[in-house]
Amino acid sequence: FYQHPVWTLNGLFIEQDKHSLRNRQSICKWIKQYDDEIKTIIDCGAGMAILAKLLATSLPDLSIDLYEPYPSQIVVARLSDYRNIQFVNKLNDNLYDCLISTDVLEHVPDPLCFLSEMINQVKPNGYLIIANCFYPVMKCHLPCTFHLRYTFNIFTRLLGLKKLETLNEHIHVYQKNKTVTPNWKLISLMEKFSNVLYRFLEVVRTIYHQIK
Repeated sequence: FYQHPVWTLNGLFIEQDKHSLRNRQSICKWIKQYDDEIKTIIDCGAGMAILAKLLATSLPDLSIDLYEPYPSQIVVARLSDYRNIQFVNKLNDNLYDCLISTDVLEHVPDPLCFLSEMINQVKPNGYLIIANCFYPVMKCHLPCTFHLRYTFNIFTRLLGLKKLETLNEHIHVYQKNKTVTPNWKLISLMEKFSNVLYRFLEVVRTIYHQIK
C-alpha cells in the first residue's frame, strides 16, 4: 500500500506545505535545545525523511536511524550524501536517546502494541516526540484508532511515559521516566472503555454542532 507512487507525491507536497514544514521545524528546534543529551535518534515511519534531513543539516554530529519498512528508492537516493543518516530494518531495545514518530500510529491496526515497541527503543529518561492524527481525514487512517484522540495520554502513562510539553498543538513530547512491563489485561480493558467513550463523545459532538 505504501509503495504506491501517491506516497512519493505526498512526500513532495509535505516538502512545500508551510504547515507541515513548520511542524518539522518545531521538532528540530526542540531537539537542538537538548543537543547535549540527545546524540542518537530513531525516526519510526520516516516517509520522505524531510525531518531527518533538517536534523542532519543543523546537527551534523547527530546519529539518525530511519525505521521505514517501505522506503522509496527516491528517498534512499536523496539521502546518499548524508553521512549521519541510515536506514534500519528492525527495532532494537534501549538504544536511542530520542524517538520520533509523526503521523504513524493512526495507520497501524494495533497502535498501542506498536507504541510499546517504540518505547522499548528509548533509553531510560530518553525522549519520545509523537504526533498523531486520529481522525478520518484520509482513507488509510484506520477507524480502530480513532478513539485514541481522546484517551491517548492515558495509555502513554500506563506505558511509563511522562508528558513534558506540546509543540504546535499537534506534536507531543514525552519522557520515558520508568520502564514498565505493560499490563495488557488492564490496557485492553481501558481500550474498551476508550471506544465506548469515543462513541458517546462523537454523538455529543454531533448534537452540539447541529444545535450550534
